[in-house]
Amino acid sequence: MRLLAACFILTVFGVFYANAEDFWFEAEEYDEEKSNLAFNEQGLNAAWDIKQDKDAFNKQYMINRGANRDVVESAAGLVYIIPDVGKETGWQLWLRCIMATTGSDSFFWQLSQDGGEKWGAPTAAHGGVVWEEWEWHRWAIGNLQKGEDNALRIGERENNFKLDVVCLRNDGQTPNDDEYEDYVKNKPFLRFAIHAGGKLADTWGRVKSGAEVEH
Repeated sequence: MRLLAACFILTVFGVFYANAEDFWFEAEEYDEEKSNLAFNEQGLNAAWDIKQDKDAFNKQYMINRGANRDVVESAAGLVYIIPDVGKETGWQLWLRCIMATTGSDSFFWQLSQDGGEKWGAPTAAHGGVVWEEWEWHRWAIGNLQKGEDNALRIGERENNFKLDVVCLRNDGQTPNDDEYEDYVKNKPFLRFAIHAGGKLADTWGRVKSGAEVEH
C-alpha cells in the first residue's frame, strides 16, 4: 500500500512538473509596438522612464510618473508578449520591484488574449507593505489561455513604482536573484524561442520539463 501511495505521489508530481512553465522579462525590454510609454490627455501627463541602478539586473529599471487613477486608470503601459502557454491554470505574477512609500506601492495589470490588441479591465495590484530594496513579490492572476496569443500589460497607478524584472510562472515556486541569473546565463541555449510577435530578442520563456540545452 505504501509503495502504491508513493508511486501515486510521484506520478502526480511528474504530471505537475511536466506542465510547469515560467516566463521572464527585463522590465525595459517591453514590446515597443504594443506599449505606450506616455499618456498626455485629459490633463494627465503619465509616463514610464528608464533609469540606471547598479543593483538592478542589466543595470536598468523602469519607473512611472504622473499617475492619477482618478482621471484614467492604467493610462500608460508596458506590454510583454507571452510565449506559447501550455497550461492554463495556476499562473502568478512575480515582480522584482521597489515600493518605497505608501504613495508608490501599487500598479495595474491587464491581460490580452489576442496578442495585445484588446485588453481586459485593469486590476489593481497592491504591495500591502513598503520596501526600499529590490525584492520579489507576487500577485495571483489566475488563468492564461493555451497558445501564443497572451500578453501582459503593466500600467501606472501610483507614482515612482520601480520595476526591474517580470516573471510569470505556474509552478508555485518563488523566484530569486540566483534563479534569474542562471536563467539569463542559459537563455541563449534554450530552444523554446520567443513569440513571433515579440519585437525584442530578450522576450523568452521556458517549459521546465521540456527546455533543451544545446551542447
